[in-house]
Amino acid sequence: MEHADQTRELWVRFPSHSLKYNNMKLTKQMIDDKLKQIAIHEKRFGECTKSRAIKKYCLDKQYRKRVDQFTQASLNTIKHYQYAKYTQFN
Repeated sequence: MEHADQTRELWVRFPSHSLKYNNMKLTKQMIDDKLKQIAIHEKRFGECTKSRAIKKYCLDKQYRKRVDQFTQASLNTIKHYQYAKYTQFN
């Protein structure tokens, strides 16, 4: 259970949607700090899917762009779903 709590905390401190949609700039220092945090986490608990994803988000600019686009599309879908008229299913 401790591993699950640590993994959740690792993810919660660096969500991609808070960076892009709260107009927060991702700086080199922030990336370095997060990579250090990931290294400590992986040393203590081993590598996991979330730590690999966050590490890839930090290191790969193209991946970060795709994640941000996916997040934005998901938010727009949820935001505008109630206003859409989907008559083909009614």
